Amino acid sequence: MLIPSIDLQNGHVVQLVQGEKLAIEAPDAEPWIQRFSRFPRVQLIDLDAARGRGDNAAIVGDICRRLPCRVGGGIRSVERAREVLGSGAHAVIASSALFRDGVVDVAFARSLAAARRSASTQSSTYVKSRTCWPPMITSGSPSTMRRIHSQMKA
Repeated sequence: MLIPSIDLQNGHVVQLVQGEKLAIEAPDAEPWIQRFSRFPRVQLIDLDAARGRGDNAAIVGDICRRLPCRVGGGIRSVERAREVLGSGAHAVIASSALFRDGVVDVAFARSLAAARRSASTQSSTYVKSRTCWPPMITSGSPSTMRRIHSQMKA
């Protein structure tokens, strides 16, 4: 399955080559929203939040109300996950924050899962009308997710 991604930085849609060199910068997200409107899932990354340099919360909320997004970038707390899910995201992407001293922070993972369950019962009309996948917590790779799930069961 192809999952397109929208990266946000300084209020613009961007594409960074190797995470650094700016290849695309678009001040208006609308063409990207239109372009990806037929996809069942869209990945939305707030690069400013990921780097701890503010966030693009208003744009994230606008895009999430219009596209079925899983959102990453700066998901370092349950409160932040709740904010993102509350803005309409179907899922949050938590990566490095899931690990403490090289192992999965099971308590944090469980807290994120509880936030997801809470958000799914309080989701907006848009989220309820789009049932392409349930709100969930994701991380970068399938092997990481298997490891997280196995440690949470222990």
